[in-house]
Amino acid sequence: MPDMVSRAFFTAGLFLVVSVRAQSDVRLQLAKQWEKNGEFDRAAQELRMHLSEHPDDADAYRWMGDLRWRLGRLPQAMDSYRAGLRRDPGDSALKGRLALALEDSGRLARGEPPVLPPELAP
Repeated sequence: MPDMVSRAFFTAGLFLVVSVRAQSDVRLQLAKQWEKNGEFDRAAQELRMHLSEHPDDADAYRWMGDLRWRLGRLPQAMDSYRAGLRRDPGDSALKGRLALALEDSGRLARGEPPVLPPELAP
């Protein structure tokens, strides 16, 4: 009897893990679709939910930073890049984005218009 109970708990636990992963995959797919449709706020909302479940996903922080930058939220974009770098300090894409964002924040401080990196431009 204990073997059947153990098996039931294992099966339920495995289902829960698979369910959470599947839900996270759906969130990322939805974020991709919202972004493709130009709905950057909605894409960011899906990413926030994904990150609440997977707080160590450095790639998702980069993506969140990119979305925030596109929305004109440069300080929040830099926060996202920094959060990603705390999770993966060697990520060259995050380092590059943060460097460009810091450069752009200098432009804004001087009253110049922001310049999105070419890969983020609409």
